[in-house]
Amino acid sequence: MQFSNHTSLAPLDYRNSFETVAGNLAALSDSDLVGQFRDLSVEETQNLTQQLEHIAELDRRRYFLHYPSLWSYLINEHGMEESTAGRKIKAARMLRRFPEIKPKLASGALNPTLLEMAQGYAHREKLSDPEFFEVLTSISGLTCKAAARELASQFPHSTEIPRDRIRPFSAELSQVTFVAPNSLIEKLDEIKDFLAHSHPGITFAALIDLMADEYVDRHSPERQAKRAQAKKEQKRAKARGQVRDKEKAEKNQPENSPKASEHAPKESENPQAPSAQKTGEVVGSQSAPTVHVSFCSGLGGQDQKRTLSQTMLHELINTKGYRCSFVDPVTKQRCASQRGLEIHHIRPYSHGGPTSIENCALTCIQHHQRISFLQFGDRSKYFKQRE
Repeated sequence: MQFSNHTSLAPLDYRNSFETVAGNLAALSDSDLVGQFRDLSVEETQNLTQQLEHIAELDRRRYFLHYPSLWSYLINEHGMEESTAGRKIKAARMLRRFPEIKPKLASGALNPTLLEMAQGYAHREKLSDPEFFEVLTSISGLTCKAAARELASQFPHSTEIPRDRIRPFSAELSQVTFVAPNSLIEKLDEIKDFLAHSHPGITFAALIDLMADEYVDRHSPERQAKRAQAKKEQKRAKARGQVRDKEKAEKNQPENSPKASEHAPKESENPQAPSAQKTGEVVGSQSAPTVHVSFCSGLGGQDQKRTLSQTMLHELINTKGYRCSFVDPVTKQRCASQRGLEIHHIRPYSHGGPTSIENCALTCIQHHQRISFLQFGDRSKYFKQRE
């Protein structure tokens, strides 16, 4: 069977479809309309509970394709609104922590918003698990407004600090709102005084932008690695220049004149001077002996180090780039996260994997946990530290 290149599907007529559904609903009696809506609400609540269970299992497996976090996966892959995604993740983790609340979620007595409110008070008041469960029981079946009053009456001295907010203002500007301590304002005002001549009347936005540029330039791992590489190349170039100058000086030296090395006393001729190999000191220097750390590539070994040295880390960043190296086997896409990167041993360190450039890679925290889950399962010591 062949299809013409010009064959096209007719566009769906959503307006007519909506009018048909609206016409069918209009024909229903009041009792039937209320009954159908009740069934849809129950179905929606049950679907929400199942959705939270799936989110909890995805979180347990640390599996969210090539995205750097479960939150990013829900937003970009399933189109969830940002705050809704965050609320559902918290609710899913709470459901995993307290399986007893599942019937209340399925009946609608509890919902992600109520769980988030209760969790905020529990975090500020440092409640134990039994105390937190009592709080959930006390607000079960209440509306959000009634639950807020109930929680405020139980914890009258608990102050909820508003969350940081970023609202797009234009194509190039955003409005940022956050609560800052007075000590921070005093520090910012002090920096403004420092910049009174070079940046008169500087705004808080411009001041933070200036400080962010300086911090990124100083602490960016990529820039640190590039500076270290440039410094190493400068030392090599300087050493090559010194060798050339020495060869040039020896070439211009008369043949009958003794070389400087002939006047230098040999070690055997000066018994007063101890050997550098015997003392472990650097001859001609008052500094402490230089220690070279070797990374054992064999199995086990007490001299093997689990972490990369600064030089090896810079080489790893220059070679493989400063971003997560995880590639999802389904989407074939690489994670683009640069947040909280960690050193991952491709062959596990506990199985004798060496700490070397070839056996190490940079991964974000979430995908490091995912790899650990695939290798060791839920009993991984790494997971227990993260929970």
